[in-house]
Amino acid sequence: MNTFIDGISKIVYYLPLLNITLSSYFLKQREKIQNFLLLIVFNVIINYIIKFSLKEPRPIDNHKFDIYGMPSGHSQIMTFLTFYIYYKTKNINLFIFNFISTILVLIQRYKSNEHSLEQILFGSFIGFIFSTFFN
Repeated sequence: MNTFIDGISKIVYYLPLLNITLSSYFLKQREKIQNFLLLIVFNVIINYIIKFSLKEPRPIDNHKFDIYGMPSGHSQIMTFLTFYIYYKTKNINLFIFNFISTILVLIQRYKSNEHSLEQILFGSFIGFIFSTFFN
């Protein structure tokens, strides 16, 4: 059973890539896709700036490079993606898919001890603020 959970966890870890690809398809226009991808990169940069400013460690200490956990990058990106894409497309089916994917990613990050609940919630908060601000 543990092997099954580990397998699911690995799949969920890469779920953001699927969501980014699928969401890019629904944006349709090249300029919108470019803006979306640039905002993803901007999110990652801001995430690292905050992480290296706060220097809050992860619950487990087994990372060589990304040793800080506040805020959760996966949570930030997935929440940003979910709401930004909904604001741009108004596609409720895509929103539901992205929202469920986001919940799965948040659970995986917590269950795998990659992040504390506070780190996950803070990452989600930043992602939501970015999605609202850049719309």
